[in-house]
Amino acid sequence: MRIIFLLTAVCFAILIAANPAYGQSLVELVSNGDSETGDTSGWDYFPTGGSTFDVVSSPAEDVFAGSFSTKIENLAETSNAFVRQTGIGAGIVQPSAQVNISFWAKGSAELGGVHFAEFFSLGESGVTSSEILGGAPLFLTDTYEFYEFTVTAASDVSGGVTLQLGATTGATTGSAATFFFDDVSVTTLSDIVVAVPGDFDADGDVDGDDVDFYIGNIGLAATGELAQLDLDGDEMVTLDDHNIHVTTLVQTSNGVTGAFLGDVNLDGSVNVLGDGFLLVGSLGQTVTSRAQGDLNADGMVDVLGDAFILIGGLGQSTDSPQ
Repeated sequence: MRIIFLLTAVCFAILIAANPAYGQSLVELVSNGDSETGDTSGWDYFPTGGSTFDVVSSPAEDVFAGSFSTKIENLAETSNAFVRQTGIGAGIVQPSAQVNISFWAKGSAELGGVHFAEFFSLGESGVTSSEILGGAPLFLTDTYEFYEFTVTAASDVSGGVTLQLGATTGATTGSAATFFFDDVSVTTLSDIVVAVPGDFDADGDVDGDDVDFYIGNIGLAATGELAQLDLDGDEMVTLDDHNIHVTTLVQTSNGVTGAFLGDVNLDGSVNVLGDGFLLVGSLGQTVTSRAQGDLNADGMVDVLGDAFILIGGLGQSTDSPQ
């Protein structure tokens, strides 16, 4: 079995060399977008006199995925508490390039409080363009919802781009706004060569973030930015491509290259306490990450698909042959 996987990896390396589409990569620009560092690193905070900004790990309903989500709370009237990832992608984002922005968010607002997401292009002399994402406040609810936007960078992006998230209050006494967010992503297609095969977000490793690019793309033609996902060269993004990526290229947290298909948390083994617990907690749900139990990249967690894969791999570990 190891020989088959090795041959597949060799074929994949040849495919990269032969296919010019691999010269472009979908590059992730955000740092710590999933909050899993357990702190607010990567974000610049601009507080008011009555605001806080921190990661949260409980209660469970405030954490979208993983162990942490991030929260802005603003209780100061007539003010805007906001956070930014400033000047990201300088030298990577091309003039007038398409930039894709997404995140999960929930929140509350009282007496004129609102929530905003904004995007800026930066040149040598400052802001060259600005845009309120969606053209209006986000109108967050008390449950996490997915937000996705596509914007065009300015003709001058020599200083990179900026994503800003803010909790804004009104002039009424008692106005307040709370903004929870997680899995923040800002990507653009760039002419940077992927240094590590399978590292689709070009962050130097091949992990669950790279696997998640398959979710929602299975069955699509492998054109444009999706060409990098076509690992078997059949010009389609298929479950076979996803499985090749997981079993031959993904780096598990215990330092092994090549994971088991049933390894939800990519720690090098398939077990009930780790992988089974994560999968069962998401059964019946629409999800966006392998870490939530989506083992076949179809965007949901179910028994016949994902649980079947996990059960078939129970007991496997990197101490035994793949």
